[in-house]
Amino acid sequence: MMFSKALFKQSSKANGIMWLIVTTAVCFILACLMIISGSGNLSNMKNSIEDSIIVDTIESNTTNKALNNYRLDNKYMAYFDEIFVNNTLSMIDNNEKNKVLEYKSKLIEWYKSKPSLSIALPSWKDKMPKPDGIEEQILLKYFADWINEEPKKDGISEEEYNTLYKNWQENIPTASMAIVSSNALNKEMMTKIYGKSILDLKTKIMAETNDDNLVNIVLFTMNPNSMADDEYNKIEQGSALKAYDVENLIINISNEDYKKIDNDEKPTNTINYILGVERYDYRISRSQYAIPMLIADKMNQEEMIKQLIDELSVYNVDREKYDSFGFTYESVKKATTNDVLTYEVRLKNEIEEGKTYTSVTDFYNQISSNEEKLLGTLSSSLLDTLPTDVSTALEEIGQMDLYSLMIGSIFFKIAGLLLPIIYMIMTANNLIAGQVDSGSMAYILATSTKRESVSFTQACYLIISLFLMFLCTAVTSVICFSIINITNTNLTYAKLMLINLDAFLVLFSLSGINFFTSSYFDKTKKSMAIGGGLSMFFLVATMLGLFGSPVIPAVVRIDALNNFNYVSLISLFDAVSIIDGTNAYIWKMAILALIGIVFYIAGAIKFKRKDLPL
Repeated sequence: MMFSKALFKQSSKANGIMWLIVTTAVCFILACLMIISGSGNLSNMKNSIEDSIIVDTIESNTTNKALNNYRLDNKYMAYFDEIFVNNTLSMIDNNEKNKVLEYKSKLIEWYKSKPSLSIALPSWKDKMPKPDGIEEQILLKYFADWINEEPKKDGISEEEYNTLYKNWQENIPTASMAIVSSNALNKEMMTKIYGKSILDLKTKIMAETNDDNLVNIVLFTMNPNSMADDEYNKIEQGSALKAYDVENLIINISNEDYKKIDNDEKPTNTINYILGVERYDYRISRSQYAIPMLIADKMNQEEMIKQLIDELSVYNVDREKYDSFGFTYESVKKATTNDVLTYEVRLKNEIEEGKTYTSVTDFYNQISSNEEKLLGTLSSSLLDTLPTDVSTALEEIGQMDLYSLMIGSIFFKIAGLLLPIIYMIMTANNLIAGQVDSGSMAYILATSTKRESVSFTQACYLIISLFLMFLCTAVTSVICFSIINITNTNLTYAKLMLINLDAFLVLFSLSGINFFTSSYFDKTKKSMAIGGGLSMFFLVATMLGLFGSPVIPAVVRIDALNNFNYVSLISLFDAVSIIDGTNAYIWKMAILALIGIVFYIAGAIKFKRKDLPL
C-alpha cells in the first residue's frame, strides 16, 4: 500500500500548528476585507461616482437635445418668415399690378397738374382719377398720406429741404404695396398664403433633415392659427402661446422690395427685418418658452422613463433610484430654460453686428460654426471637460465592480496567497528535503516504508492541507458574503467557490514545483532557494503586474508593468473571467492542474531514483 498513515500523522503533527495559524490568519483577513468592503466607504464611493456619471450623462444628453432643437427651431421659423414674405409677394397678379400701376401713373400726372392758385384747387380736385376696386382705393389712401407728408421749406436750409424732398419722392406708394395690403384684408387670401407657407416649410425641413419630429417641434413653437393649443394644455393648462405673428411681416415688407416687384425684379431687402433684432428676438422668445416645455414633458413621459431605466439597468438603476436623481418636469424645464438662455446670450456675442445678409440661408451658414462650437461646449458632460485619462478613469471606476476587484483580483490573487505560499514553501521543504538534510529520512526508510510510499504520502499531505485551507476560506467567504448581502456586484456564491478553487489550483501547481525541488535537492537551502524563490518571484511579479493590468483604472495604471503578468504562473488565476461569466478560466485552471500533477509525479520519480546521503 503506497499511503502511510503513520507518516501522514507525523507530517500533520510537524506542520499542523503552522497550518492552523496560517489558515486562521487568512480567513480572518478575508472576513475583515469582505465585510468592510461590502458595507463601508468602498461601495459608497463607487456608487457616488457611478451616480454622478449617470446624472451628468443624462443632463448632458438632455442639454444637447434641447440646444439642438432650440437652434433648429429658430432657424426654421426664420425660414418660415422668408417663405411667407416671398409667398405673399408672389401672390401679386401681374394683370392686377399693371392695372394699379396705370392708376398710379394717372395719380402722378394729376398731382403734377396741381395749380398754384388756391382758387383753382376745387376744380383740380374734381379731376382726381377715380379708383376702381379695393387695390386702387388703398393706393389712393397711401397716395393721399404721401402727399400730406411732402416736406415744407419753412425753417430749414435749402440743403436740408432737398434731402428731405428726395427721400419723400423715393417713398412714393407702390402698386405692389396696395395689392399686398388688399390681400391682407382678405382673410381667404391670407389663409391661403399662410397654409402654403406652412406646407413649404414642412417640405424644406423634411428635405434637409428628414425629421418628422422636428416638423412637430417647429409647428408647436409657431402654433399657427392656434392649432397647437390642445398640445400646450396637455402639458400645462392655459400655457398656449399666441398664434404666430405674420402681420408684422406684411407691415415690414420694405418699400424697396415693393419697387422691385413693380419693376419685375426679385425682392431681397425685407430680409433685413426678418434677421433684425426685433423679429429675431420675437422668434427666440417663443423657442425659449416652448422648447423647455417639450423637453421636460418628453423626459417625464412613462415610455421615456422606462427606456432610460432599461438602458441604465447595467448600473443597477431601478425606478426608485431613477426617481432619486430628481428629473421632474419642473427641474428639467428650469434647467433647460437656463441652457437655452445661456446659449443665446453667448451666440449673440458671436454674431457680427451690422453685417447684412442676402437670405436666411446666408445668415445661418455664417453663424453655423459658432453654433456648433457653442453646442459642443454647453452640452459637454463633466467627463468631456476633464483630461482624457482622468475622464476615462472616472468612467471606469463608475462602471467597475470594485467589490469583485477587491475580493477576486487583489485578495485571492495576491494578498490571500502570501501566507499560504509561505506555508507551502516551508511545508514542501520539510516533507522531503528537510528530512533528508537532517538525516531523519534514513530512519523512515529503515522501516518497511518504501520510497514510493514516502513521496506519495507526503504529496497527499501537502495537497490535502492546502485543499483544507482553501476549503476554510471558501466557507468563510460564503458566510461573509451572506452577512453583507451586497447587491451591486457580479459576484455570486457559485463564483466565490470557483475563485477559491482557482486559488487552490495556483497553490497546487506551486506546491508541485516546490515538492519537485524538495525531492531533487538534498540540502534545505537549495530546495528553498529554487522552489521558494521561484514561488515568491511569481507572487511579486503578480503584484507588479496588477498595476499594469486592465482591472486597474487607467489613471493609476502603468501599462509597462503588465509585462510582469507574462512571467508569472499566478497570472493563470483568472478571477476576472470567473466574475464576468466567460469560459477563459477553464483552460487556465486545467493548465494549473496539469503543472501541479506533472511536477508531483516528476518529484516522486526523482525521489525514488536519487542517491540519498544515508
